[in-house]
Amino acid sequence: MIRAMSRRRLLLKTFAVSMAVLSVLAVLAYGLWSYVFSGLVTEPLGASGASSLGPTREAPHNDRILNILLIGTDSRDPATSRGDSDILMVLTVDRLHGSVKLLSILRDLYVPIPGYGGDKIKKAYSVGGAELAVRTVNENFGLDIQDYAVVDFQSAENLIDAMGGVEIDVKDAEIPYVNKGIREENETIFPDSAAVPLLTKGGLQRLVGRQAVSYARVRKLDSDFERTQRQRDVLKAMMAQFSASDLVTKTNILRKGLSCVTTNLTASEITWLSMEVLPLLPNGVKEMHLPTDGDYMIHGEGGWFMVPSRNSMIPKIQEFIWEQTFPFVTYAPIRVSPTPTLSPEPTPSAAPTSTPQPTPEPSPEISPEISPEISPENTPGLSPTPEPIVESTAA
Repeated sequence: MIRAMSRRRLLLKTFAVSMAVLSVLAVLAYGLWSYVFSGLVTEPLGASGASSLGPTREAPHNDRILNILLIGTDSRDPATSRGDSDILMVLTVDRLHGSVKLLSILRDLYVPIPGYGGDKIKKAYSVGGAELAVRTVNENFGLDIQDYAVVDFQSAENLIDAMGGVEIDVKDAEIPYVNKGIREENETIFPDSAAVPLLTKGGLQRLVGRQAVSYARVRKLDSDFERTQRQRDVLKAMMAQFSASDLVTKTNILRKGLSCVTTNLTASEITWLSMEVLPLLPNGVKEMHLPTDGDYMIHGEGGWFMVPSRNSMIPKIQEFIWEQTFPFVTYAPIRVSPTPTLSPEPTPSAAPTSTPQPTPEPSPEISPEISPEISPENTPGLSPTPEPIVESTAA
């Protein structure tokens, strides 16, 4: 009897000590978690006021496939200007098929921007913020993206520096263009910050933030298709760098990096996302760009535009993201104004005593008063200019 009571007391004491230790660990873990996410800047979709432009199309959805719109802006000073979206990319975390995917959207695609008319897709962010950028991508490509992350020039540099730089294989032909970008940032864009060294050789090397951002911005060397490839290469290198870091370094990267990003993802969602992505990276990162091969025309009158054939592109997008195709409501051909001017579409006039009315729900297409349909048959000088689709690469 005495022995049984002693055993019971020992078990109770052990349980009490265990609970105390777990409580201390939980407090420490919560404190660390709060510390890591203390700099996170969150802005829900709809905060900009553009949420009045509700979606007009249904899109495929699978709880095990998450799509996030990544927006890199060309803003020199986010406090005074949003800037255009220099980078527009869909990050897909596909738990169903065990892969991570990157879909680049070229910034010169001419599309209807809800509530504003037609222009290059990069303008959606500058006039309507993340809300309108997400809406424009969803409306034009049959997607249902609900999450986004935005980073500007300087924040991108800081984010890459926080992880100790990234390894990039720089081609010899790219060096003069990369160095031109570094000089521009050293001397013009950020003259008050410490100057960053120029590149002196090609090959695989570790680039600091400013060097990597300049690399991702190279365009005049070849084409915007190659430019988006460089952007994906930098993002893949960042993923690889984070994945290879130890726990302490990962914690430091997250703490510093999250203060560089504006997103509608919560701290809990970001924690979950990092845990989901890291195990998938060894499988490689699949890649694709829009427009897809042969599914666009060049319009060079009054500006240089890429006019996409959305009906041809959407099944390819579906196959890439969901690995199957779905029925969708077809799109009317895009009509292009000779000199697009992006401005809000007019609201109906109201009596002086009436309550101000919101902008009417736009159709997915540009209004019919804009010039005739752009197509090879009725517009001289237009010709398809196909570019290859990059299907997949190793991480």
